[in-house]
Order: sequence, then C-alpha cells, then structure tokens
Amino acid sequence: MEQIRKLLFQYWIITYFSDNIVGILFGSGEGNAIRNGNQFNLSGYVNQLAFVPMSIGVSNFGSLRNVYEDENAFIQPNNVPSNFLSLGIVSENTTSSSFHQKNTFTYLTAGEQVQKDNTGLQMYCNTHTIRDNAWKIYGLIGDQGNCGSQAPITPNEKFQIICQPSQNNHIDNENSSNIFKYYTKTSDQNPPMCNLNVDLNNCPNLGATDGCDFLIPKITGGNVDGFQTQVNNMGDGQQKTAIVDQLIQYYLSNNNIEAADNLSSSQVGIHYSMTRALVQLNYGSVLTADIIVNSMPSSNVETGFYCIL
Repeated sequence: MEQIRKLLFQYWIITYFSDNIVGILFGSGEGNAIRNGNQFNLSGYVNQLAFVPMSIGVSNFGSLRNVYEDENAFIQPNNVPSNFLSLGIVSENTTSSSFHQKNTFTYLTAGEQVQKDNTGLQMYCNTHTIRDNAWKIYGLIGDQGNCGSQAPITPNEKFQIICQPSQNNHIDNENSSNIFKYYTKTSDQNPPMCNLNVDLNNCPNLGATDGCDFLIPKITGGNVDGFQTQVNNMGDGQQKTAIVDQLIQYYLSNNNIEAADNLSSSQVGIHYSMTRALVQLNYGSVLTADIIVNSMPSSNVETGFYCIL
C-alpha cells in the first residue's frame, strides 16, 4: 500500500497493485493523478495470522481535485470467498472537482463508493461489469453532467451489469436527502436503469459533449500558453474546471508559484482559496496562508477544518 499525505500532487502510470487491503490511500493534499493503465488486483491480503477478506483499489479521504483516468483497471479475481468485500474507488470528503474517467471495474462489490461530501466529483465513461453495485452512494454527490446552454455534457457511464431492481445495482443512493440528476442521451448503450434516489434525465441537446470525449488535458511546456489563453476566454463548466486544475498542477510542478496563485485567485469558488492556502503553506508563506484561511467561511466540514488550522 502507498499512503500519501503530501500537500501537493503525486502521479502514477502503469503500476500493478496486488495483495493489498488498500492499493493507494490519500489522506490529504490535492491534484493527484492515477493515469494510463494502472491495475489494481483486489485479492485481499494474507499475513501470518489470517486472510483479510477485503480489498480497496484507491481510498481517498479528503484529497481534493484528483484525476483517475485512461484504462485503470480494478479487478477482483475469481478465487476469493463469496463474502469478500472489494471496492474500486472510495471517495470521502473530496468536495471539490475530481474526475474519474475511462476506468474499468470488474466483479466488484462496488466500483465507486461515495461517502460524506463529494459534490464536485464527476464520473464519465467508466465501465462496470458483473457483481453487486456500480455506484454506492452514502453521502453527498452533485449532478452528473448537465444539459444547460453552457458546456452541456452527459457522463455515458457503461453499466454492463444485469439490472436487478431489488438491489438498485446500477446507482444505489442511500442518501434520500441528496437526490441528484444523472443526464443521459438516447445513444447511450448502457445507461443506469436500476437506481435508487436518482433523477434520470434525457438530454435532448445535440451539442452536449459525451463523457467519453471529455478532455482532461495533459499540460506541457509546448501547450501551456494555449490552454491558459483558452481558459481566459471560456465560460464556467466542467471543461474549464478540468483545464484550470491541470494548469495549476503544471505551474506548481515547475515551481511557478506566482502563476498558480494568480490562476487560483481568479477563479470563483472556495476550493480555489483552499488551493491557494495549501500552496502558500507548502512553500513556507505561513502568514499569507493564514490570511487566506481566515477569509474562508466555515460552512462545511472541509472548510471548517481549514479555518481551525
């Protein structure tokens, strides 16, 4: 298991995880990326005393603005007990924008398990096959996609699990006070059909982006200026959010703290203030971080925690 508590981002590609209770555990920070063909073999863990009948691919407790995309595979093998608990990605209190896109979840108890506040999480074009639940929701989650006039998008998740109405095995939202919208289009081949507390909406907007075509850019020295110019002229929406987040990561990875701070401060939303505070703290500007934190309302668990610090 890799346990991550750094303030700023970590990055994984083409890594194999096996014989773990948890493959990767995020306990803080933001901007982590798990990309390009990582495989999580959820087979449990054997120590000298006993076999532990559970396994989690990625467990995220409070890390913000993460990206998990491009054919990461979460798989439970066939040779485990029938009572084995396997969870692909567990998200708890991620609050701000995070994207899970083009991953595969095979023979799991739940592909995506959402706990507490994850209102910024968006899940696009992931494939779920066999076993119990694709999504298991115990907390808060925002609308998945939108059909407005500005930057409409439909998730196009692939629910390749035989519909079991008694189990709500596509999207099982246990939080009846958080009924969220899930947007579909008529061309979706595997839309969610067995759901609990989900407002399923067909989007007639022919210009809506398909979740499989949604761009999470990879910023380089050759394209950073172009993406910065693009962001400066974009309306709000998930696409702008994804580009802004990747630009911030790029600036920080190249020690361009001023550019990262300027971009964060120009965006609307308390989570960008949280980013600015983390960056300033990480680079030793405690006084500046304290000023930013003191300007943030303690309106929920996550921002309240920042204000206590």
